[in-house]
Amino acid sequence: MQRSSTRTLLAVLLVPLLLLAAGCGSSDDEPSGSDNAASGEAPENYPGDSFKFYVATPPSGGGLIAAETVTAALAESGIYEGTVEKLFRPGGSGTVGFTVFALEAKGADDSVMLALPSLISNPPIQGADITYEQFTPIARLYSEYELMTVKADSPIKDLKQLAAELKKNPKEVRFFGGSVGSADHITVAKFAIEAGVPVEDVIYVGEAGGDAQVAQLLGGHTDVLIGGTDNLDLVDAGEARALAVSSPERLGGIAADVPTFTEQGYDVVELNWRSVVGPPEMPDYARDYFVDMFTELTASPEWKAALEKNFFAETVLLGDEFEAFLEEENEVRIGLLRELGLIE
Repeated sequence: MQRSSTRTLLAVLLVPLLLLAAGCGSSDDEPSGSDNAASGEAPENYPGDSFKFYVATPPSGGGLIAAETVTAALAESGIYEGTVEKLFRPGGSGTVGFTVFALEAKGADDSVMLALPSLISNPPIQGADITYEQFTPIARLYSEYELMTVKADSPIKDLKQLAAELKKNPKEVRFFGGSVGSADHITVAKFAIEAGVPVEDVIYVGEAGGDAQVAQLLGGHTDVLIGGTDNLDLVDAGEARALAVSSPERLGGIAADVPTFTEQGYDVVELNWRSVVGPPEMPDYARDYFVDMFTELTASPEWKAALEKNFFAETVLLGDEFEAFLEEENEVRIGLLRELGLIE
């Protein structure tokens, strides 16, 4: 019933967008490069003085941080001196944005999209036709570790106490994070398995957008929040207590006192990767241009400084290597989704 309701809701969200995109086929709205795609030749003025950067999340949390990190590093390094137009297209836990990008930017040479693991996990969960294979792999940029927090006045002090509460009555412990099937959800599932609690008994609610997630925790509507390391700001401000981070070893800075899952006896290491893909049927010259751009960006000192500042893991993969990773990741994610009972 839950899966059917999700698909019905997604259909309601997508239909007007599909109709809108279908009506955007006038000559004024055709993607840049559509005249050159067949020949494979770049226009004389390519890449021009701007490109579009689609983000399939609300303008908050990890999606916003990723978009701003990329655009700021491009500007500071001087690698791209034009304008990057950020286009946030939230809805359907990312699937609305994926679909809009696929329709609006099909064949374009001036558009890319921020992609997360939800690009793989959402379509099979929601019964959507869109798949990661329809997009043009460009680069995996970095990965973000998962941070598990509780409100500062929570009676739960550490993971052992959380595990004990779950074993005693899992229905009384509420988890909140990103969309169902996301890296947030998978981190909770891995912890439950390590704690000896059946995954199907865990109460997990997901919603894209960092602001909504933080509001759930601080408003007392959830017991445990799982999200990115940007939530360290809540810990630093005294509003939340960090229970664990999903890194293989402790992070530095304001995260230095946050223990890992592993050191507390729970074998949970999880990376929530951030990447860039091009639209379906992106011309080869455009794909090559953006692969080269992000190759240069991820090697720049400005980029490395941004990773260190935000506690991001340097996990760059470019072009064909990123494409191979997506194929492997799809197999892993599908297996986890089956284990969670989210797909058959």
